[in-house]
Amino acid sequence: MAVENGAVIAVENQTDGTHSVTIQHAAGYISVYRNLGEILVRKGQTLQSGAVLGRINTDAENSAESSGVLAFELWRDGTAVDPERYILF
Repeated sequence: MAVENGAVIAVENQTDGTHSVTIQHAAGYISVYRNLGEILVRKGQTLQSGAVLGRINTDAENSAESSGVLAFELWRDGTAVDPERYILF
């Protein structure tokens, strides 16, 4: 689910058979969601916080690298930041 309101700026197919979604948020923040087996959003779409953007692979045979775990990144002004400093998990 989207961690905050924002716009989808990229939906990509990865070489391992999974997909990723990148969302631009206010104040220079970008969130990246990797290891998705199914994408439910499109580039340019505006999302509200909590919107479902995809599903992870749960069947390891669907992807050589899939572990069934979402990979999440948070960036601010082009620098990776620790999500735990900004998001209550």
